[in-house]
Amino acid sequence: MINQISKIYLCGVETDSCIFQTAIDSFERGIEPVIIEDACFSAGGQQAHDAGIFLLKRNIGKNQIQMSNQILEKIS
Repeated sequence: MINQISKIYLCGVETDSCIFQTAIDSFERGIEPVIIEDACFSAGGQQAHDAGIFLLKRNIGKNQIQMSNQILEKIS
């Protein structure tokens, strides 16, 4: 039996490039990406981070962007 990944949670550095591309690649492969907004950062500063979040909302859906407290509430 092969385990199928259906959802991933993303956090890390470079919201506007690395996180963005990983989320898009996952989405295109049928894996639901959830971006933990307050656990992401961009070396380009807040403006770059905000731009990445804006584009992710447009491309994969605003409900895929969540804060860490929202995720913790769901799993506890």
